[in-house]
Amino acid sequence: DFVERYMLPFFGEVEQAVTRHNQHFVVYAAPHIDVMNPSTPNAPAALSADRFGWSPHWYDAATLLLKSYSRWFALDVDYKLPVFSPFLIDKAFRRNLHSLKQTGKLSESKGSLHVIVGETGIPFDLETAKAGNLKEQQKARTDDEMASAALDRTIRAMESNNLEYVLWNYVHDNTRVNGDHWNGEDLSIRSDGGNRGLQAAVRPYAFAFGRHGRIVKERFDLYAGQYRLSVEVEACENFPTCSDENGKSCTRSSRSSRTSHDKAVNECVGASFEIFIPSYHFDRSTNLVTFKSTDGEIIETKPLEQKVVWSVNTCQGAELVVSGVAGM
Repeated sequence: DFVERYMLPFFGEVEQAVTRHNQHFVVYAAPHIDVMNPSTPNAPAALSADRFGWSPHWYDAATLLLKSYSRWFALDVDYKLPVFSPFLIDKAFRRNLHSLKQTGKLSESKGSLHVIVGETGIPFDLETAKAGNLKEQQKARTDDEMASAALDRTIRAMESNNLEYVLWNYVHDNTRVNGDHWNGEDLSIRSDGGNRGLQAAVRPYAFAFGRHGRIVKERFDLYAGQYRLSVEVEACENFPTCSDENGKSCTRSSRSSRTSHDKAVNECVGASFEIFIPSYHFDRSTNLVTFKSTDGEIIETKPLEQKVVWSVNTCQGAELVVSGVAGM
């Protein structure tokens, strides 16, 4: 078995070399690539969730291989079948990445490895949608809009599964003629002609939150100029018991029915979320950006730092909606 014989010993040697310098470091292991079977294998059960993470790669296969983007056609890597229509493509990609996330599970007793998509992105040397002799400037704009649409479709599927990802890639000497200077690839968001795909690559996200907070789902609608963040606060049973104003014991497990002890309970539960709100999409100097929270409050806004701090004090789920000006 290739994994047992070669990959696991390699993972172990890397982990030992890394943790020799810091015992708290975690090593992210990546599955080997089988070109005859592109689906992601499960993480080896021999890996420890305390010392390893799992970092499989994922790409929009049709766009990557054909170097052509279509809103109406893609490949479902789980079923190895073509998919047609934007709705079914989005659904397939969400399911593909949900399946990928599950590959980090080890067993009931050992738990799961933290999963981060170690590589994702799109080729920027896409065929343009328009034929004929275009002016170079117009062609470049068409290319970038298409690339942004392709990249946005991939990242939306990541967000819907609350998956962290590494965007491949940045090559400082990329050129439109020679690409990344390796294997005919051209995936760099930076090129001699300028930045590429930033409409999709630059997007809002929660980058820090308290240990009791949990992100359920993020979604950025590039075309509507709207960002939605759904969160939860850790299960109430995991918090210490508190008392209400009459001295009666109350736990947050009763919070699901919104009892009269809400005020006292709220004093014992909460999490703050720091959210990057890029001026690239949300120009807050125009007063056209709005914040709406179902349960929580914006306690700090820092336009110059392009972030807000959202405080959620409930065991119920909460959602933040940030609206700006529609893009693309």
